[in-house]
Amino acid sequence: MDNSKIINQINQLFHNKGVKQEERFNLLIELLENNKNGISNEKFQEIIQLINSLDYNNNELVQEIFMLIGSKYTKFNLDQFYTPLTVSKFIDSLMLVGPTYNAIDPAGGTGDLLLYYNGNKTIWDIDESALKLCKFNYELNKQKNYNLVLKNSLENFEEDESSYFYSAMNPPFGSNTVITDKKILDKFELGRGKKKQEIGILFLELGLKLLKNNGILFIIVPAGYVGNGNKVCCELRSLILKNRLIASISLPENTFKRSGTGVNTYLLIIQKKTVETTEPYNIFISNIHNIGYNLTKKDTPVKYKIIKSTGEVIVDEKKKPIVDNDFEDIYDQLCSFSVDNKLTGLRTIQIETDYEYIESNKLSSNIMDVKRYLQTYLEVVTNLLLLNAAKVKDLGKIINVTTKIEKTKEYKYIDISEINSPLYSYKALYGWDLPSRAKYSVKKHDILVSKLEGTMSYCVILDDDSNYIATNGVTVIRPNDLNSLYILFSNIMNKNFVLQHNAYLTGSIMASLSDTDIEEFLIDDKNVDIASTKKILETLETLQRLRM
Repeated sequence: MDNSKIINQINQLFHNKGVKQEERFNLLIELLENNKNGISNEKFQEIIQLINSLDYNNNELVQEIFMLIGSKYTKFNLDQFYTPLTVSKFIDSLMLVGPTYNAIDPAGGTGDLLLYYNGNKTIWDIDESALKLCKFNYELNKQKNYNLVLKNSLENFEEDESSYFYSAMNPPFGSNTVITDKKILDKFELGRGKKKQEIGILFLELGLKLLKNNGILFIIVPAGYVGNGNKVCCELRSLILKNRLIASISLPENTFKRSGTGVNTYLLIIQKKTVETTEPYNIFISNIHNIGYNLTKKDTPVKYKIIKSTGEVIVDEKKKPIVDNDFEDIYDQLCSFSVDNKLTGLRTIQIETDYEYIESNKLSSNIMDVKRYLQTYLEVVTNLLLLNAAKVKDLGKIINVTTKIEKTKEYKYIDISEINSPLYSYKALYGWDLPSRAKYSVKKHDILVSKLEGTMSYCVILDDDSNYIATNGVTVIRPNDLNSLYILFSNIMNKNFVLQHNAYLTGSIMASLSDTDIEEFLIDDKNVDIASTKKILETLETLQRLRM
């Protein structure tokens, strides 16, 4: 039986014995500690038996205990997302060990992010229960040279500024994590003069404050921080670039699914510079697809490499299954990048391997989202530019004027769920019943393209009806003429358009892109088979009539 099932059974036994939910976590930690020290407890003998059946060789045991029993009932309800251990192992493998090196996680929780670092390390957390589990975690994994401190990191850190060589963190971020305390805000460049600020942003600045000059921060952030154009995110990126951004690494969607969130995330590696960096430098970039877990399944089991044609698991020379983990390749690439760019403080190896990077002065509006800088995207854009390609805005107009809704009028509402590329359906709704996202009136030959992350949906309105209204989750493109319609539609069906669409998605919870982004997409207007595209649309028009 796996650990999660055993922990759920323990939780049920606590319930059967009348133990309150808020008391279970601390009681379980006490029983774990006593059992480890040979102290018996007759009242909870059944639970002790289950404790003895746990797999203590599974390093994820502590995370599972906290997520299944502890996280809902600790004193501080923050949006905490527990770090997959392959991410922790990758970060820790890059850190050096020695008398001049030490590390801190000022939002440490159960201590997983520094679990594999064998140098001196300090864990701060505001939650006493989390630190109790951190202590158990480190003892279980035979960790030494660690210091656990109960404190509000954002409120009380000044004595420790410039004290550490490494700072690693996966800070809380989300709707529950905003600081409004002026005393705290005034301690930070990104908080001063503001009424509120996200905890995650303040923690990034704190991570830099705690470092010595040339020390290195490893931080997991929501994707919105690296790509959003709002003032707060732009200020954050300016702060990062005043130092030195070593790497921007996109983590897979659902990396934190086990924590119950689909938030999109990045791992940033930043080197502190006490003198502002002004000369251009290279930034390592990568888009990771596999981190050793099957992120499409609820319990995110270990994912192994397979032979695609047969589904057979690939094994090593010892007949052990090989975990499908891109971090192993990224480690080699980043070590090679460090050597080539003469970086200090990161582990280096002499190895010839290809990697991707971008020069800091080539960042577009300081955006650190890697998708628009990777070679797969740049090659497509370069080829289109060589063709002197048109832009969407050259071939059509973006319709983004909100329609005034008449409450007693019946509309044909097209939501994203009604678009089955390249066809569409609708819901007949009176104005009073329309959702607030019903915004744009559309007419025949308008092209609808979804703005949201996922499989890009699109369609062309093919019947002449003035009652259509579309969701604001789509961009509405109104072609200049029929020829423009054929060119646009032919391109939207092409993978080059989809690649541009994916490259410009930004945001953490549900990534999206703007009308302004889409109107700048490049369109190959030189190599379109107009006659064939016209026939496709005529066929679709017939099919659409049959559907309606």
